[in-house]
Amino acid sequence: MGFIKVTRLLSIICLYTLSLLTLTGDQQKKSPERQVLPFDPHQVIEKVRHPIKQHPYDKNTYLVEASSYRAEFGPDGFVYKTKRMGEADQSGRDLRFSLSAIRVGQENLIGQDRSASRITAEENTIVYYRTADIREIYEAKKIGIEQSWEIQTLPSSVGSLPGDLAIEGRITTPLIPSPNAHGGLDFFDQDGKYLVSYSKATVIDAKNQFLEISPTLVTDGSPRSYVVTLSLPGSWLAEATFPVIVDPLIGTTNISINADAGAQDRPAVAYSGTNYLVVWQDGTPANAIGGSGPSALADIKGQIVNPDGTLSGTVISIDLTTGTDQTYPAVAYGGGSCGYFVVYQNYIDATNLNDVYGRCVTTSGTTPNPAFAVVSGTREDLFPAVAFNSSTGADFLVLYGAGSSGVAGSPPISLNGQQVTCNPTCVNGLNAMTIGSVTVAGGLTAPYVMPSIAFGSGQFVVVWEDFAADTAGNVIANTVSSTWTVGTPFNVAATTTPERFPSVAFGGTDFLVVWQNGATGGSADIYGQRVQVTPSIGPIGPQIFISTALNDERTPKISFNGTNYLVVWQDSRNSTTTPDVYGAGVTPSGSVLDTNGFPFYQGAAASTSVFKQNPAVIAGGSNFLTAWSDNRNNTAQDCISSPQNCDL
Repeated sequence: MGFIKVTRLLSIICLYTLSLLTLTGDQQKKSPERQVLPFDPHQVIEKVRHPIKQHPYDKNTYLVEASSYRAEFGPDGFVYKTKRMGEADQSGRDLRFSLSAIRVGQENLIGQDRSASRITAEENTIVYYRTADIREIYEAKKIGIEQSWEIQTLPSSVGSLPGDLAIEGRITTPLIPSPNAHGGLDFFDQDGKYLVSYSKATVIDAKNQFLEISPTLVTDGSPRSYVVTLSLPGSWLAEATFPVIVDPLIGTTNISINADAGAQDRPAVAYSGTNYLVVWQDGTPANAIGGSGPSALADIKGQIVNPDGTLSGTVISIDLTTGTDQTYPAVAYGGGSCGYFVVYQNYIDATNLNDVYGRCVTTSGTTPNPAFAVVSGTREDLFPAVAFNSSTGADFLVLYGAGSSGVAGSPPISLNGQQVTCNPTCVNGLNAMTIGSVTVAGGLTAPYVMPSIAFGSGQFVVVWEDFAADTAGNVIANTVSSTWTVGTPFNVAATTTPERFPSVAFGGTDFLVVWQNGATGGSADIYGQRVQVTPSIGPIGPQIFISTALNDERTPKISFNGTNYLVVWQDSRNSTTTPDVYGAGVTPSGSVLDTNGFPFYQGAAASTSVFKQNPAVIAGGSNFLTAWSDNRNNTAQDCISSPQNCDL
């Protein structure tokens, strides 16, 4: 079974905190004004879909069922039960939490009797009234249980200079705990597969002063039993304005987007200013560049993802043509009636060749017009990429590698471009261009060339890999103006070291190109190079060493959020057979903010069976959405997404 997931992190529930800066108001790009609903639709959806109900056989117990978990609430606490593929597993996946104490110094604010004076349940929320001034609140959401403590005031016995406040709970579970790189706790099963997390918490007071705190976990001497503590410094409490709320999350950092049969791979992502679109290759193709027949099972699908990581609508069928493969999707947002524009390879049975097709997807997830041929003819058209021309406000530039005429399976001999205008329907054929020549080394396995494109300062910057001067691969670039004038190709990385799989993003003034530098098998790292388009065109400054960690770092992707870049890649430092996904922030001037990067998702140990590949990333305001292919539940590849909603 395929399995698509999304990691959701709110700014107040920071499981994955990036070492980047928060956008200032002046730096953030303002979205077009739109009508604001008098309610939060996402909160309404959570309340409707995840109601907490009284247990049918026990009036003292409440329960909630979600697609990825089941939770039961009793007088002494609650039990979180992880599901896989929609089924509860009762054999060794339970995590039980009960509150032990809330202390300031030696004083226990909830007394020795840990039972609540009253419990109420309404919609998707259950409240334990611990004292007249302390409430313990649980809110059921798609991704898990949001846990919070609301402290109205401290007793007078504490004094004006209180000591540290410690919230102590007991966790009982057969799962294996491990601190994660982002201040929280991850829990794994006996096979090393990730199941659930207890997140870093944010403490916030009545004046919106906040403090992030990480849970500590120690064994209490009993088998499978731990004491978890959240500690608030007394110095912060002394300055706080009550009430104070402490707010962690218990749940999975990944939300299932799709659980269809087959494999999900090669995700691509875009952001509209309102939501994200994740598209992917669904199913296994007949071969590396697609084909036809019974083994041609690859389609193109998509899913709208809200900024908070929840899903909007159902899976979008972009192209489900049977008997032939649709592969290598790319997506860009252009607004208007088209919204998102998705491009992909489409194998045509009549010609035994791949064409490039495209289709619009609106921000509500509809496909108003049929898919159409962006490029078709008597040659292989492979590995498309797309970007929006924000100067014209209606045009996309679609890139593709063009093969030899009439030769099925021919590798590209040139990198071509095609203008597509969508206003309101899409029209192609307006401007076709050759951006650069391509030579593919003999014996090289697809994919190759793999263009990337970004728009800024009135120019597209296009990058691709070429093997003419060096059969190991170099990174080449060119520009295309907003009026479709093609520049002269120039080298970005052209040493004798293999340089492959480039990706480019615009950083407000200049562009940053990243690539895989070095041969795979232990030597591949992630490098970068700034590129300017004014006053002259070409590389500026030295190469940037983004990650030179142990073993291979491969297939990077990059995006810019208005303040910093985020670069993500496949990383084998923990295992050469089951790689992870890592990322690092880079400033516009080329300073690396996270030396050798941080992990997005890791197994419990290097021997984990989870294989992750083909990451993609897009900025959404000050945040990022990262997607990758993952096989944590089976041997087929699964598409996983991870929105980074912590302030950067």
